[in-house]
Amino acid sequence: MARIKQLNKKIKYVFIIVILLFVNPAYAQKGVDENLIKNFTYYVEFANKTVSLKNGQYESGAPLKDYIKVWIVKYAFADINKDDKTDALVILAHTGGGSGTFFELTALVTEKEQVKQTSSILLGDRVEIKDIKIVDEVALPHASFKSSKKIYLIMKTHKPTDPSCRPSLISEECFSLNLAYELKSCEDESAPVVRKPAIYLYPKNKENITVKLNIKGTVTKTIPEYNESWKVNVTKKGIIDNKYSYLFYEASLENPISVSKEGWIVRYEHLESWFDKYLPKLGLNRKEIKDFKDYWLKELKYAKFYQIRLLDKDFLDNNIQLLISPKPDTVIRVILYFKPVDKYKKIKNPKLTHIQRKGFTVVEWGGITTDKIH
Repeated sequence: MARIKQLNKKIKYVFIIVILLFVNPAYAQKGVDENLIKNFTYYVEFANKTVSLKNGQYESGAPLKDYIKVWIVKYAFADINKDDKTDALVILAHTGGGSGTFFELTALVTEKEQVKQTSSILLGDRVEIKDIKIVDEVALPHASFKSSKKIYLIMKTHKPTDPSCRPSLISEECFSLNLAYELKSCEDESAPVVRKPAIYLYPKNKENITVKLNIKGTVTKTIPEYNESWKVNVTKKGIIDNKYSYLFYEASLENPISVSKEGWIVRYEHLESWFDKYLPKLGLNRKEIKDFKDYWLKELKYAKFYQIRLLDKDFLDNNIQLLISPKPDTVIRVILYFKPVDKYKKIKNPKLTHIQRKGFTVVEWGGITTDKIH
């Protein structure tokens, strides 16, 4: 009898898994609908909590004892990421039982075989959402956004003299979606700048080396002077023209950046120890790590946390290509994306494979960051 019960239990679990595998791709094929919006499991940014809505709302706990209530205020449909499937913009409201009611904008988008939630934008406490407009606009050539869709929120916010419960200032806020499925303010539409890439050259013997930058964008700074390429003489220890330890450049890119989905969340105070732990795993040696820290520990402005991700290898190869002659045997490129954030939100850490240096080795490090805290 016990074995039969155990077998029935296993069959039940298998049945549930089969149902889930069947349902989720169906949504991904046709896109988001009203039922999915109202019964989705959302991450609520302000509450730092994941909740499963039923018929558009969620309520848990008792007053003064971990109480939380979440509900949908408005939503609108559009093909936001331009994959010919319906996505949705959703405005969630949240209260913890006190006087405050906090609003945030998020989106549900189709990606391959899944419907996923994007990052959220906090809209404020006790604001009034009047309307959501989704319009097509021609994207700027340098815009860091995935589509030409622009999202406009018409809302009432507070003048300095308004009571908290009665906002009176009507404003229009503009947002869009970037390649990392993050909702961003339209004010952030600026060309991504790769800062302080440093290129180290380690030939097997003293050698003349040509390095050319094939950048989809504009090279804005170089040391030494770059004239269609660098033609330099390099010692076995990596000394360039008897003067430089590395080649330096900065570039403004045309295309939006693409980063890995995995990464790390690091407290500002722990950045140096993170660099000491992970930069060797990414392939940098002691001298390169010192140079990296000397630059970035001064450059990164204070924020509670930094989200750190690796730039996608295909993106690097297609947008920031290094052409080197003679061809190196080993190439290590560590270009990081630094995003300052106010709240800790756990993300999956990538598995790193250490690259062994063999023969003529080229090493490059650099970064892209934004000064805006999210």
